[in-house]
Amino acid sequence: KELQNEAINTPVIFVSAVYKEPKDRGEGIRSGGIDYLVKPIEPEDLLARLDAIRRHAHTAPPSTVLYLEDLIMNLEAREVKRGDVRIDLTRTEFRILEYLLRNKGHVVSREMLAENAFKYNVVSESNLIDVHISRLRAKIDNDFDSRLLHTVRGYGHILRAKNE
Repeated sequence: KELQNEAINTPVIFVSAVYKEPKDRGEGIRSGGIDYLVKPIEPEDLLARLDAIRRHAHTAPPSTVLYLEDLIMNLEAREVKRGDVRIDLTRTEFRILEYLLRNKGHVVSREMLAENAFKYNVVSESNLIDVHISRLRAKIDNDFDSRLLHTVRGYGHILRAKNE
C-alpha cells in the first residue's frame, strides 16, 4: 500500500503462512499484490511466477487512462471527464476516484479507502470519507443520466456501470 501511495510500480507477491479464508487472498490481490502464495511453497513455483511477472512487465505497461462507461480519468494529464464534460476534482477526490476505478466492479470498504486513497491517517469511522464520497458523487453522477458510484450499505462503495 505504501508503494502504491508513492506511485512506485513494483510488482508485489504476498508470501504468507496465514490463509484462513479465500477473502484473505482476495484482499491481498485487491490491495495491490499481483499474486498470493501460501507457505510452504516450492522454489520452482515461485521462480515460475517471477518469470511470468517479468514477461508481463515488458508487454503491458501500466495504464495511465482508467475508465468506466463515459467516465475517463487520464492520470498523466490529471484530467477527469464524463462524456465531453471536464470534471475538476480535489487531490483527495482524484485519489479516491482512481482507487475506485482501479477496483471497479468490486466493493471498496471504508477501511480500504482510508488506507489507499488518503495521504494522511484517516480513521475509517470518521465522516471525512463520507464527505469526500458525497462530493465526488455530486461531481461525477448528479448531472448525468446514469449513476456510476453506488453505496453498498454496511460494506462500502462500488463504481460500476448500470448494467453490471
